[in-house]
Amino acid sequence: MTTDTAAPASPEEATDLAEGSLRFNVKGMTCASCVRRVERALSGVEGVEGARVNLATEEATVDLADRMSLEILREAVDRAGYDLVVTEGDEDARDALEAERRAEYATLKRKTIFAGVIAIFLVGYMALTHFVGPLDDVPRRILHPAFFLLALPVQLWAGKQFYQGAWRVGRHGATDMNTLIAAGTSAAFGYSIVATFAPGVFESVEGLDAAVFFDTSSAIIAFVLLGRLLEARAKGSTSDAVRALIALRPQTARVLEDGEEFEIPVRAVQLGDIVLVKPGEQIPVDGEVVDGA
Repeated sequence: MTTDTAAPASPEEATDLAEGSLRFNVKGMTCASCVRRVERALSGVEGVEGARVNLATEEATVDLADRMSLEILREAVDRAGYDLVVTEGDEDARDALEAERRAEYATLKRKTIFAGVIAIFLVGYMALTHFVGPLDDVPRRILHPAFFLLALPVQLWAGKQFYQGAWRVGRHGATDMNTLIAAGTSAAFGYSIVATFAPGVFESVEGLDAAVFFDTSSAIIAFVLLGRLLEARAKGSTSDAVRALIALRPQTARVLEDGEEFEIPVRAVQLGDIVLVKPGEQIPVDGEVVDGA
């Protein structure tokens, strides 16, 4: 059997990319608009025939018509507000990326739980005062600052990633879901700050009440974080399944040369080599059957 594929280059060797189909990881995508933005950025590079991005696996497949530098593609993705990571053929880089994803998932879980607890308390209290009436024994000058102190870490710590994401795409004149969340929660939070520490601004206008909406901003952040946590868990399950399939791939191949058998790493197999596959063995590379069945 002769092979028709060659081993992928390591990231260090991939600074000058050969023509063909290449696959990369893209970090920072959160929605379908992110996918379209990355695809447009990659497709706009001269020499790229096509680009396809998968949000679930956070991977981009690029078809190159000619050789080009990896930095050209990296800069195009960066201008779109995302990060291109090369892991193809590099187990260490792939393991490092997986470790980073696990750490991000653990942090996201802590933020979700924290924001959820604060949101439940604030929304619960607001619902109680709506149906039962305000608790007159707790004056606003004490209650509202207390709400502010509870909602502040939710806004600045748990919701930090939304501001980072909005800035990442905003500096390139674009918007995404992070922009919407950051703008909406900031409006509710900022309005509530004014109502808490300068209520006279509203009380001076007839018909306006110095109401606070710390519960609204906290609840939005908690709900979106919960959605992203579930999404991250689903992506992790998909990634684990793919890695399990990759682990089943043979790591060595038996090559025939001048009538002798040599066992070499799969990535060392070259186009035109004769690979011997014995009954019951897995086929290590794609190729054409030249003898046997």
